Amino acid sequence: MAAGSVESTLPFISRRSPVISLYGAVASSQPLATDAGLQILRAGGNAADAAVAVAACLNVTEPCSTGIGGDAFGLFYDAKKKIVKGINGSGRASSNLTLDSLKRAGVVKPEDDHLPYTSAHCVTVPGAAAAWCDTVEQFGSGELSMKNILQPAIDLAKEGFPVHQVAAYFWNKCGSCLQVPTNKHGCDMLLNGHPPKAGDVMVMPHLAATFEELGSKGKDSFYKGRIAKAIVDVIQEHGGLLSLEDLEQHHSTFDEPIKTSYHGINVWEMPPNAQGITALLALNILEGFDIQGMTHNSSEYLHTLIEALSLSFADTLWYNADPSKVKVPVSGLLSKEYAAKRRTLIAPHSQTLSSVVVGLLALLALLALLALLALLALLALLALLALLALLALLALLALLAGSAGSAGSAGSAGSAGSAGSAGSAGSAGSAGSAGALGSYERGSPFSCSDTVYFSVVDAQGNACSFINSNYQSFGTGLVPEGCGFTLHNRGANFSLRPDHPNVLEPMKRPYHTIIPGMSTHEDTGELFACFGVMGGFMQPQGHVQVLLNMIDFGMDPQQALDMPRFCIQSEGQGLGSVFLEDGISGKVAKELSELGHKVAYPVCGHNRSVFGRGQIITRKKAPCNNGLERDVYWSGSDPRADGLACGLLQTPMNCLLANLALADFLVGFFSFPRTFHAGLYTHPSGLAGDILCKTLTNGNFIYLAAVASILILVFIAWERYFAVIHPFSSRGRINARRLRLLVAVSWVAAFSLELIPFWVVNFDEEKKFCFYNWSDTLRKIDVFIWCIVLGLVPLGVEAGLYSSVVYRLWGRNVQTVDISKRSLMLQRKKLTKVVLSITIVNFALCVPLDVYFFVESFASKSVAVDTGSWSPLFKSVAHLMLVLNAACNPVIYAAQDRNFRRYIWRFLKKICGCKIPARNLF
Repeated sequence: MAAGSVESTLPFISRRSPVISLYGAVASSQPLATDAGLQILRAGGNAADAAVAVAACLNVTEPCSTGIGGDAFGLFYDAKKKIVKGINGSGRASSNLTLDSLKRAGVVKPEDDHLPYTSAHCVTVPGAAAAWCDTVEQFGSGELSMKNILQPAIDLAKEGFPVHQVAAYFWNKCGSCLQVPTNKHGCDMLLNGHPPKAGDVMVMPHLAATFEELGSKGKDSFYKGRIAKAIVDVIQEHGGLLSLEDLEQHHSTFDEPIKTSYHGINVWEMPPNAQGITALLALNILEGFDIQGMTHNSSEYLHTLIEALSLSFADTLWYNADPSKVKVPVSGLLSKEYAAKRRTLIAPHSQTLSSVVVGLLALLALLALLALLALLALLALLALLALLALLALLALLALLAGSAGSAGSAGSAGSAGSAGSAGSAGSAGSAGSAGALGSYERGSPFSCSDTVYFSVVDAQGNACSFINSNYQSFGTGLVPEGCGFTLHNRGANFSLRPDHPNVLEPMKRPYHTIIPGMSTHEDTGELFACFGVMGGFMQPQGHVQVLLNMIDFGMDPQQALDMPRFCIQSEGQGLGSVFLEDGISGKVAKELSELGHKVAYPVCGHNRSVFGRGQIITRKKAPCNNGLERDVYWSGSDPRADGLACGLLQTPMNCLLANLALADFLVGFFSFPRTFHAGLYTHPSGLAGDILCKTLTNGNFIYLAAVASILILVFIAWERYFAVIHPFSSRGRINARRLRLLVAVSWVAAFSLELIPFWVVNFDEEKKFCFYNWSDTLRKIDVFIWCIVLGLVPLGVEAGLYSSVVYRLWGRNVQTVDISKRSLMLQRKKLTKVVLSITIVNFALCVPLDVYFFVESFASKSVAVDTGSWSPLFKSVAHLMLVLNAACNPVIYAAQDRNFRRYIWRFLKKICGCKIPARNLF
């Protein structure tokens, strides 16, 4: 495997290894957002649910890059069906906005090529809110409501969050738009009138209110309610034309993803109006080169990639537009035959598009020569006016001949230049525009790097590749009243050329830079990688570079993201610049300059944002020592951001609670024949009577389940103690191996303790009762075990553990806890409330029966269980309380956990055929 050479220390280079997990992962540009995604996965959501939670949290923690006031795209991989689906959440221009009206109003000038970035006319309908809701509805698990999914973001916005370093840098760099006096509500996103610094804590109550409305009322609350009116008001106050009708008519589209194959991997992108086709075009071109035979990040390697991407941009910057308004020749552009034609334009030892450039230079040189000849002829004419008429006539004929030659040569050169590039592009889709590639500049994108991208894979293998953006930093910077977010400026991507396919039109979607990526194995359809690199026009360049790093050079996700990158950009009307990141060899930079590239090197520090910020999760099959293969997820997060990739661990709590529920159910179920047998049936005698006593009537099965329940409650207290007291440590943590052992111990111990009582109990023919045929000493030992070992000792252990837990979670102000732990502690507080309630109720309802047996055993000489000095009423009540305990736990779950209520409702729907959606009731 070829490896890139890193010759200098990078200010933000990651030295970490990839995150490897078995049950899924989340990777995003903000640690708090990654944690939110994990919360949703643990709560039973799938990759799509978690992706929306991450998107909302990134709006809170990184508003300088993304928000609900922007657009979103997503790709969802269905592991069961092995298919990739896409959602286009981009908005449309106002139905009242036309290019002619803008020119008449003086908003744009004839020489302008795009709208001003801060103009209110740049605000297309924000599509993110609908995209979030539609993603959950179409691709989500169905187990979580939108309110549940947005809750982590709501909590962060309400309770505050610390601003991370990279986010703080761009908040300060781009935050001036929030301080403009005419932006009346920009202060909602500032700290005391200024952008926050790293480590400052921001509270965003207006954004929390927006998310609460979206969670409870759905997308209509955004496009038809208070929020919609606030959006329209602020846009129209600044001269924009977007109306309530424009917002009401908005809808996401579920588009069929486009793909190409590269070395056995299917690479999936969103179709136009997204620019994913650019990456696919480049991969098709690069497939014909021996990439693996090149040294990574050598001048040969970089030159080949730069030229392939330049050709791809040359096509897509002309053809890519809203397919509902213009015909985009997708199939022609993505054909392998077309890629082969484009590949021939790459010169290995000079800058590509040379046929165009050389043709244009030759044309200019020819015209200059002809102009010089014409000037000399004119001077000769003036000097020889006094000569003979014959000589004057000859000079005049020579001048006319020169003019005719000029016209003929220019036309020939123009044809050659057009054919050099535009002709081949036109043939690709036969859509053509002879001027599609009339200048080199069209092959060089503009600089922009303000978006968020993130990847999520769940335990079932589903993956969601999602991207959300304001376009440029805070977009227009306009903040609707009481909403807490800025409005994007995606409309600046419209062309102002009337003949361009991407020209501004009413109800049209602009060329979109944001693209999520997904890749699958061509032969099996199984997931290869859920990936993406944000950063404006850097995105397809980033996709190509990280994919080649993994596919051709065998890098893991973290290595693929860590490696220095290049970026081609345009500068005014000149040739495109090639930015090279610090870490690429200076020798390589010099060699690229000699090949004709305009190189900017080295790019370091925060300027590295030009190379985008990516996240990757890959899936691999791995052997296990049990002889089976397992799916293993490898994750990486870009070192150029604040990001974090984190694997999903299976929490032991769900398994412990499931076993507790089973034990409590068995206690309740087997309590009925013991408590009510006298009134319900006549107890048989003989062998049948003995068996019935050993199993049901005397309650041995009750005690077996009760022992398991008591031990599991102790294990739950243990888990909560170490999860809360040592939240970032593996100390005392119940891993999968310990969990299996503890569950087995609880049931084996319960069975063992009941062996002797099971053996000695029989049916008394005379008294018609079950009785224990054992000594008084053995009986008292049994009672001691139940009342002390299984009663007071567990109660004391749990009281000690939970007192520390309660003090940490409720006795101390959570705000005083280390800021990095706060979100985790808030999450664990919710679960602790549930298990603590269950424990308290369990002991409150079970202790009376323990007390009865303890007093009965030591106060009476009789060995008969069913005779004694205590009130039969007390005994009956104690048994009823035991049954009630089994019924209480589901009620406690339902009262405190919305997911549990949904599970119960789905169960009831199947029984009674009720069709009322659970989300309407809970």
